[in-house]
Amino acid sequence: MCVCESDLIKMKLHLITRRYYPGIKYNEAVLGQFAQDLGIAVEREIRQLPEPEQADLAARVYDRLADAGSAPPEEPSVHSSEKVTAPV
Repeated sequence: MCVCESDLIKMKLHLITRRYYPGIKYNEAVLGQFAQDLGIAVEREIRQLPEPEQADLAARVYDRLADAGSAPPEEPSVHSSEKVTAPV
């Protein structure tokens, strides 16, 4: 299977955002445009961000997805530095 770098970037943005905002829908166009607007060229740039910066990035992606109708209408009750995990 072959995956191009731009697909990896979009998937990573989605996965990080979904960690903080469960229930978002994958929107390839919005994620791609967001990455392009930020000048993200490789997935590693996102992966290597410290946790607080990943949380901030997730909030920004969530806002962009909400504007496009790909995010749930309700804001989750999660602090930006707090991960959402499924109950065990």
